[in-house]
Order: sequence, then structure tokens, then C-alpha cells
Amino acid sequence: MLSLGVISLCYSVYLLFAAAKKVEYRKGFFSLFWETRPLLARSLSLDFMVLGTFLLVFKMGIANGLLASLVTWPTIASLTVLFAPLFKAKKVYTVLIALLVLFGFIILSTF
Repeated sequence: MLSLGVISLCYSVYLLFAAAKKVEYRKGFFSLFWETRPLLARSLSLDFMVLGTFLLVFKMGIANGLLASLVTWPTIASLTVLFAPLFKAKKVYTVLIALLVLFGFIILSTF
């Protein structure tokens, strides 16, 4: 639950980052798609933020979940602004990261 909450907060931040027109970096298809649809990107970002906060609150309690969300979201935002322009995604890396996340969920679900 905690992992899904943090991943949901990451999606929230990255959607806002991809939809921003003032950010200068090499934009791929994903970023160009969301840049042309800023209202949809903002609403999905809000949905992911609410979902992530709800998952953290459900797992940790109301006060701890809200505090964790208030700390995690700006931290992820600053790391995204710092590292996203440096990252050049290749299909191999994307597939490896997806397999590692899937493997982690399978291992965590067995315990």
C-alpha cells in the first residue's frame, strides 16, 4: 500500500511536469501528449494525488498519512525537476524497471 501511494504521488508530479510548457528539456511523445492537454493532465494529477494520499492515510492513519503526503509530494517534485531532464529513457531501461516493480509486487504480495 505504501509503495502504491508513493508511486501514485510520483505519477501526479510527473503529469504536472510533463504538462508544463515552461520546462526546457527534450520532450518525448508522452510529454508532448500531456502538454497539448493541460486540463486533463491537471485533473489526472489531482486524482493521483488524492489516491496516493488516501492510500497513505489508509495504511498509516489520518495524521501520519497526511503528514507523509505533505512531505513526500514536494520531495518527489524537487527530485523530478532535478533528474527528469537528465534521464533519457530507452526501451530496455523502461522494460527492466517495469519488470523490477512487477517482481517487487509479486514478492510483497506473497508475504
